[in-house]
Amino acid sequence: QSMFIAPTVFGLFWKRATKWGAIASMYLGLVSYLVLEIFFPDLFGDIVNLVPALTLSIVAMVVVSLLTPRPPQEILRLFWGKSVPSERQEVTLQR
Repeated sequence: QSMFIAPTVFGLFWKRATKWGAIASMYLGLVSYLVLEIFFPDLFGDIVNLVPALTLSIVAMVVVSLLTPRPPQEILRLFWGKSVPSERQEVTLQR
């Protein structure tokens, strides 16, 4: 559960999300959930181990996506349509 939420949501709503961010998010979500569930089942008391695993998954998605190159414009246009500005337009808008 915790391994698919962040890549799905960020992939649908964040243009900066990358495949490496999604992969890191899925792996960290799965591993952290399994470690918490197997070795520390009552570490957080009443909080289900899904919550910290999901938090780590979200952090991994954002950090790895920001540390890796942006998705190519062709991919962005394929999924987001023609409303995606080109790199030249982005530079102009940032000034």
